Amino acid sequence: MGMSRIYVVGPTGPTGAGKSLVSALLKEHGIQSVDADVIGHAVTEKNSRGLYELSVAFGDDIIKPDGTLDRPLLAKKAFSDPEKLRLLNDITHPLITMEIRRRIRELENEGVSIVSLDAALLFESGADILCNDTIAVLADRAVRKKRIIARDSLSEEDADRRINAQKSDEYYLSKANHTVYNNGDIGKLTADLVPIVRKMECEAAIRSGIPDIHTHFECRGSVLQCYNFRLVVPSFYCRTKFAKNSRLPFNAGDIWWL
Repeated sequence: MGMSRIYVVGPTGPTGAGKSLVSALLKEHGIQSVDADVIGHAVTEKNSRGLYELSVAFGDDIIKPDGTLDRPLLAKKAFSDPEKLRLLNDITHPLITMEIRRRIRELENEGVSIVSLDAALLFESGADILCNDTIAVLADRAVRKKRIIARDSLSEEDADRRINAQKSDEYYLSKANHTVYNNGDIGKLTADLVPIVRKMECEAAIRSGIPDIHTHFECRGSVLQCYNFRLVVPSFYCRTKFAKNSRLPFNAGDIWWL
């Protein structure tokens, strides 16, 4: 994002893990979202460049008589072979990333300080380069399988094929800054997101450089939580009972514990 003042967080994870629920919970904290799935539909709509390129790669039969994309047929073709899935991603990811950049710039120009970039293939597509923070949303395989069968009306065989075509949990654990589990306990998921959101609010406020906001910080383990803060350019000062006379570099400025 370069010198962008907007703070971008990317929730991601395998199919059926519940990224949409995490995005909805982030919205309850006032965090707007840019949905890569919605953008993916937009860049492959009727008469689009994306749709044309897909038809060349996967055959004209993926275009329905009304001129729109037959998404279930495309998915069946793409998920049947790793090379075909790679081809699908090579065509769609650059188009999606370009549109994501445009939408984030729009939100930044509107004065939005934090935005959630919701993308299933955040790391695979390279869109994580747009993010300041990432959250892996994971769930047990059996839970994920049940969800996508109900959501997409898939057979068990098709559900297994789709899950097997995606990255393992270890892949997301190795790349994401934070991890939450969504096996159905919404209360626990909500609680697990709170310290992550507090950290993002802190860093977004520091990034924006907005003065005259009063707060204190609280340090619990490795998590820095922020509730209102005072900016004294070029450093940030606060008082805390958790640390004395220690200096902590933190993004755009320095926080001095007094």
